[in-house]
Order: sequence, then C-alpha cells, then structure tokens
Amino acid sequence: MSLSALDVMRRGSIPVKTAARSLVEVSGRMTEADLGQLVDEAVRRRITTYEAVERGLHRVRPAPGRSLERVRLVLAERLPGFNPGDSVAESRLVRVLRAAGHEPTVLHRLTIDGQRYELDLALVGERVSIEFQSFEFHRDRSPFDRDLAKRLALQVAGWATVEVGDRTSDAVLLAAVAVAVDRQRRLAS
Repeated sequence: MSLSALDVMRRGSIPVKTAARSLVEVSGRMTEADLGQLVDEAVRRRITTYEAVERGLHRVRPAPGRSLERVRLVLAERLPGFNPGDSVAESRLVRVLRAAGHEPTVLHRLTIDGQRYELDLALVGERVSIEFQSFEFHRDRSPFDRDLAKRLALQVAGWATVEVGDRTSDAVLLAAVAVAVDRQRRLAS
C-alpha cells in the first residue's frame, strides 16, 4: 500500500498513518452509526478534524475494507462546522433534532447578569436550552449546584429548558422540544 505523505505522521521516529486515513481505512468494517461515533470521538479528542477526514477521503480509491460512500454519508451529516458536543449522547441529540428540522447550536455560550453559561444545545431563536443530564458529570455537589444556578438564570432570562438523559427516547425528546418551542412562541406573541 502506498500512502501519500499527507496521510503519514510521526510518533517519535516511527511513521504512522494519520487518524483521518485510519478512519477511512476501517470504514467498510463498521456500520454508518458506529463509524459516525468513532469519527466524532476522534474529533472530540482532537486527534483529527472532519475536514481532515474529508481531505483524506479524496486521496484514496475504493479497496477492500473501505466504504468511501459510508464516509461521505457520515461527513454529510457533520460538515460544515459541526460540533460533536461533549459526548456520544449529545451527538445523538443533535442528529435527532436536525432530522426533525431543528438547527441546534452545540455548546452555546451566553452571559446573563454578568455570569457566563454554556448550554449543551440551544435553539437560539426560540430561546430553548436542551441540557443533557448524566451521573457521569453530576456525581459531586459542585456540578449539581452549577447546573441548578444555570437553569434558574435561564428561567429568569426567559429561556425554556428541556432536560434529557441517555435513556430519553427520540420521541420523548422531540415531544418535549415541541412543547418548549410552542410555549416560547406563544410567550413571544
């Protein structure tokens, strides 16, 4: 196998394939959903970028083990400017919301009364925050208190908050978001 110099990096003195090229190489051995999660995790960990995977895709030809079409489909859901969020679960929420016609902003930052907050997902025009709750990030008192302060500040500032967990079904997520958006639109009129 001949690799472009653009697909090789060094770990110490050892030449290795870039993460972007490796993702393209394994694409035929996994489902589209699994490949998407793997690519998102590599981006989250700053091992590669979606743009690097796309550039690498254009340097290879079809071969056993590769599914260039699968890589294209994964990237089509994510480019341009997609943010994978902090977790696989947040990425799923973004995909579900987009498929339903919403355009969530990932890790939206805003300031309320001089205090800066970061929202997991936001439907900014509708002033709806979607917050992912998990035991992983809320085991201790500090994260709990911080999130409570954020929810209260958002409420005072006129935002609706939808809280979801990793076991929240797509149907329940979409129903809760629809209610929040509807309520916000009625309040604005």
